[in-house]
Amino acid sequence: IEDLDIFDLERVIDESSVEDIDEMYEFLKCGSENHLRAFTKNLENFNTGYTPRFISESEYQEILTGNTGSCNN
Repeated sequence: IEDLDIFDLERVIDESSVEDIDEMYEFLKCGSENHLRAFTKNLENFNTGYTPRFISESEYQEILTGNTGSCNN
């Protein structure tokens, strides 16, 4: 679900022109990226993987190598 959430949030961020709403969407996207990293790590613990269905493989890899943590930076 995080894969789809990130895809959808990127679309609405691109379509929005309201700064406060864009900021809220960015926080939600950051949270989804954190969740995606955590879920991927848990799948690896079970010797299985995940292939993104909505975001690109390159974006997925970029998220995985990003920093997990606070979304208020």
